[in-house]
Amino acid sequence: MPNQTTPTTTSAITSAENLSVQLTDDGYPEWAKRGGKPTDGELSRVDSVANFSSVVTFIAGFALADLGAAEIPTTTGLGFAYTLLMSFAAGVTLFNAVVGVLLVVAFQRVVSWDIYTFSQYEQDKSFNRKDEEDYKAIAAAFGDPPEDERYSTHVFTCIYDSPGSPLRVGMMLFPPAICSYLAAVCCKVVASTDGSEAGLATAGAPIVVFAAIAVPMTYYAYKMLSLTMI
Repeated sequence: MPNQTTPTTTSAITSAENLSVQLTDDGYPEWAKRGGKPTDGELSRVDSVANFSSVVTFIAGFALADLGAAEIPTTTGLGFAYTLLMSFAAGVTLFNAVVGVLLVVAFQRVVSWDIYTFSQYEQDKSFNRKDEEDYKAIAAAFGDPPEDERYSTHVFTCIYDSPGSPLRVGMMLFPPAICSYLAAVCCKVVASTDGSEAGLATAGAPIVVFAAIAVPMTYYAYKMLSLTMI
Protein backbone atom coordinates (compact mmCIF):
# COMPACT_ATOMS: atom_id res chain seq x y z
CA MET A 1 0.00 0.00 0.00
CA PRO A 2 1.57 3.38 -1.02
CA ASN A 3 2.59 5.76 1.72
CA GLN A 4 0.14 8.53 2.35
CA THR A 5 0.69 11.82 4.18
CA THR A 6 -2.22 12.62 6.41
CA PRO A 7 -3.84 16.07 6.16
CA THR A 8 -2.63 16.84 9.67
CA THR A 9 0.97 16.05 8.76
CA THR A 10 0.76 18.04 5.53
CA SER A 11 -0.66 21.01 7.40
CA ALA A 12 2.15 20.87 9.97
CA ILE A 13 4.81 20.74 7.25
CA THR A 14 3.25 23.68 5.42
CA SER A 15 3.01 25.65 8.66
CA ALA A 16 6.67 25.03 9.46
CA GLU A 17 7.71 26.12 5.97
CA ASN A 18 5.68 29.31 6.28
CA LEU A 19 7.24 30.12 9.64
CA SER A 20 10.78 29.67 8.32
CA VAL A 21 12.12 29.62 11.87
CA GLN A 22 14.37 27.28 13.77
CA LEU A 23 12.54 25.81 16.73
CA THR A 24 14.29 24.81 19.94
CA ASP A 25 13.61 21.61 21.85
CA ASP A 26 10.83 23.27 23.82
CA GLY A 27 9.09 24.49 20.66
CA TYR A 28 10.22 28.11 20.82
CA PRO A 29 11.98 29.88 17.96
CA GLU A 30 15.56 30.71 18.90
CA TRP A 31 14.82 34.43 19.23
CA ALA A 32 11.71 33.85 21.35
CA LYS A 33 13.55 31.51 23.71
CA ARG A 34 15.74 34.46 24.69
CA GLY A 35 12.72 36.43 25.89
CA GLY A 36 11.69 39.94 24.98
CA LYS A 37 13.93 41.93 27.31
CA PRO A 38 17.70 42.42 27.18
CA THR A 39 19.82 40.67 29.76
CA ASP A 40 21.54 42.49 32.63
CA GLY A 41 24.84 41.93 30.84
CA GLU A 42 23.59 43.64 27.68
CA LEU A 43 22.17 46.55 29.64
CA SER A 44 25.48 46.93 31.48
CA ARG A 45 27.38 47.14 28.21
CA VAL A 46 24.95 49.69 26.79
CA ASP A 47 25.36 51.76 29.97
CA SER A 48 29.13 51.70 29.51
CA VAL A 49 28.74 53.00 25.95
CA ALA A 50 26.42 55.75 27.24
CA ASN A 51 28.97 56.78 29.88
CA PHE A 52 31.79 56.80 27.35
CA SER A 53 29.76 58.86 24.90
CA SER A 54 28.90 61.42 27.57
CA VAL A 55 32.55 61.99 28.45
CA VAL A 56 33.82 62.03 24.88
CA THR A 57 31.16 64.60 23.95
CA PHE A 58 32.83 67.14 26.25
CA ILE A 59 36.26 66.40 24.77
CA ALA A 60 34.87 66.81 21.25
CA GLY A 61 33.41 70.16 22.28
CA PHE A 62 36.73 71.35 23.69
CA ALA A 63 38.62 70.24 20.58
CA LEU A 64 36.18 71.91 18.19
CA ALA A 65 36.16 75.13 20.23
CA ASP A 66 39.97 75.19 20.36
CA LEU A 67 40.22 74.53 16.62
CA GLY A 68 37.71 77.23 15.78
CA ALA A 69 39.44 79.81 17.95
CA ALA A 70 42.98 79.02 16.79
CA GLU A 71 45.08 82.04 15.85
CA ILE A 72 48.12 80.18 14.53
CA PRO A 73 48.76 80.93 10.82
CA THR A 74 48.21 77.70 8.90
CA THR A 75 50.96 78.68 6.46
CA THR A 76 53.60 77.95 9.10
CA GLY A 77 54.82 74.49 10.00
CA LEU A 78 53.46 74.72 13.53
CA GLY A 79 50.16 76.05 12.23
CA PHE A 80 49.78 73.16 9.80
CA ALA A 81 50.74 70.60 12.46
CA TYR A 82 48.32 72.12 14.97
CA THR A 83 45.43 72.12 12.49
CA LEU A 84 46.08 68.53 11.43
CA LEU A 85 46.46 67.18 14.96
CA MET A 86 43.49 69.03 16.42
CA SER A 87 41.29 68.12 13.44
CA PHE A 88 42.06 64.44 14.00
CA ALA A 89 41.28 64.74 17.70
CA ALA A 90 38.02 66.60 17.05
CA GLY A 91 36.94 64.22 14.29
CA VAL A 92 37.53 61.02 16.26
CA THR A 93 35.93 62.28 19.45
CA LEU A 94 32.94 63.71 17.58
CA PHE A 95 32.46 60.40 15.75
CA ASN A 96 32.50 58.47 19.01
CA ALA A 97 30.11 60.93 20.64
CA VAL A 98 27.51 60.89 17.86
CA VAL A 99 27.60 57.16 17.06
CA GLY A 100 27.73 56.18 20.74
CA VAL A 101 24.78 58.33 21.78
CA LEU A 102 22.65 57.25 18.83
CA LEU A 103 23.48 53.60 19.47
CA VAL A 104 22.07 53.93 22.99
CA VAL A 105 18.98 55.70 21.65
CA ALA A 106 18.43 53.10 18.91
CA PHE A 107 19.00 50.19 21.32
CA GLN A 108 16.46 51.50 23.81
CA ARG A 109 13.93 52.11 21.03
CA VAL A 110 14.34 48.66 19.52
CA VAL A 111 13.95 46.97 22.92
CA SER A 112 10.29 47.96 22.77
CA TRP A 113 10.01 46.11 19.46
CA ASP A 114 11.53 43.02 21.07
CA ILE A 115 9.01 43.16 23.91
CA TYR A 116 6.10 43.57 21.49
CA THR A 117 7.34 40.75 19.23
CA PHE A 118 7.74 38.35 22.14
CA SER A 119 4.30 39.21 23.53
CA GLN A 120 2.76 38.55 20.13
CA TYR A 121 4.43 35.15 19.97
CA GLU A 122 3.22 34.31 23.46
CA GLN A 123 -0.35 35.01 22.35
CA ASP A 124 -0.10 33.21 19.00
CA LYS A 125 2.52 30.53 18.43
CA SER A 126 2.08 30.81 14.66
CA PHE A 127 3.40 34.37 14.82
CA ASN A 128 6.29 34.97 12.42
CA ARG A 129 8.32 38.07 13.16
CA LYS A 130 9.61 38.20 9.58
CA ASP A 131 6.16 39.37 8.48
CA GLU A 132 6.31 42.42 10.75
CA GLU A 133 7.27 45.93 9.67
CA ASP A 134 9.70 46.10 12.61
CA TYR A 135 11.65 43.16 11.19
CA LYS A 136 11.74 44.75 7.74
CA ALA A 137 13.01 48.03 9.20
CA ILE A 138 15.81 46.25 11.08
CA ALA A 139 16.72 44.18 8.01
CA ALA A 140 16.81 47.28 5.80
CA ALA A 141 19.17 49.09 8.19
CA PHE A 142 21.43 46.29 9.44
CA GLY A 143 20.60 43.17 7.44
CA ASP A 144 18.50 40.21 8.52
CA PRO A 145 19.01 39.50 12.22
CA PRO A 146 20.21 35.95 12.99
CA GLU A 147 17.49 33.58 14.11
CA ASP A 148 18.83 33.46 17.65
CA GLU A 149 19.11 37.27 18.15
CA ARG A 150 16.68 39.85 19.37
CA TYR A 151 16.45 43.05 17.35
CA SER A 152 18.26 45.04 20.04
CA THR A 153 21.09 42.51 20.19
CA HIS A 154 21.46 42.64 16.41
CA VAL A 155 21.72 46.44 16.38
CA PHE A 156 24.27 46.44 19.21
CA THR A 157 26.32 43.73 17.47
CA CYS A 158 26.39 45.56 14.13
CA ILE A 159 27.39 48.94 15.54
CA TYR A 160 29.70 47.89 18.37
CA ASP A 161 29.97 44.25 19.35
CA SER A 162 31.67 42.73 16.30
CA PRO A 163 35.16 42.97 14.77
CA GLY A 164 35.45 46.01 12.51
CA SER A 165 32.19 47.55 13.72
CA PRO A 166 32.18 51.38 13.49
CA LEU A 167 32.03 52.24 17.18
CA ARG A 168 34.66 49.65 18.05
CA VAL A 169 37.03 51.20 15.50
CA GLY A 170 36.20 54.66 16.83
CA MET A 171 36.99 53.62 20.39
CA MET A 172 40.31 52.10 19.33
CA LEU A 173 41.21 55.46 17.78
CA PHE A 174 40.25 57.33 20.95
CA PRO A 175 43.66 57.06 22.76
CA PRO A 176 45.59 58.29 19.69
CA ALA A 177 43.06 61.12 19.37
CA ILE A 178 43.80 62.25 22.93
CA CYS A 179 47.53 62.11 22.22
CA SER A 180 46.89 64.13 19.07
CA TYR A 181 44.98 66.67 21.16
CA LEU A 182 47.91 66.99 23.57
CA ALA A 183 50.38 67.35 20.70
CA ALA A 184 48.22 70.08 19.15
CA VAL A 185 48.21 71.97 22.44
CA CYS A 186 52.00 71.71 22.52
CA CYS A 187 52.18 73.19 19.01
CA LYS A 188 49.97 76.05 20.15
CA VAL A 189 52.13 76.69 23.20
CA VAL A 190 55.35 76.75 21.17
CA ALA A 191 53.78 79.04 18.56
CA SER A 192 52.81 81.50 21.28
CA THR A 193 56.41 82.03 22.41
CA ASP A 194 58.55 84.92 21.23
CA GLY A 195 61.25 82.62 19.92
CA SER A 196 63.73 83.43 22.68
CA GLU A 197 65.60 80.72 24.54
CA ALA A 198 63.65 81.50 27.72
CA GLY A 199 60.36 81.29 25.87
CA LEU A 200 61.22 77.98 24.21
CA ALA A 201 62.44 76.56 27.52
CA THR A 202 59.12 77.50 29.11
CA ALA A 203 57.20 75.97 26.21
CA GLY A 204 59.23 72.78 26.60
CA ALA A 205 57.80 72.12 30.05
CA PRO A 206 54.29 71.11 28.91
CA ILE A 207 55.80 69.10 26.06
CA VAL A 208 57.82 66.99 28.47
CA VAL A 209 54.90 66.57 30.85
CA PHE A 210 52.47 65.62 28.08
CA ALA A 211 54.95 63.16 26.58
CA ALA A 212 55.47 61.52 29.97
CA ILE A 213 51.71 61.20 30.43
CA ALA A 214 50.88 60.04 26.90
CA VAL A 215 52.94 56.85 26.93
CA PRO A 216 51.50 55.15 30.05
CA MET A 217 48.06 56.60 29.31
CA THR A 218 47.97 54.96 25.88
CA TYR A 219 49.38 51.69 27.22
CA TYR A 220 46.77 51.29 29.94
CA ALA A 221 43.97 52.68 27.76
CA TYR A 222 44.42 49.83 25.28
CA LYS A 223 44.52 47.30 28.09
CA MET A 224 41.15 48.55 29.34
CA LEU A 225 39.74 48.79 25.82
CA SER A 226 40.64 45.15 25.26
CA LEU A 227 38.29 44.24 28.11
CA THR A 228 35.42 46.20 26.59
CA MET A 229 35.76 44.25 23.36
CA ILE A 230 35.16 40.86 24.98
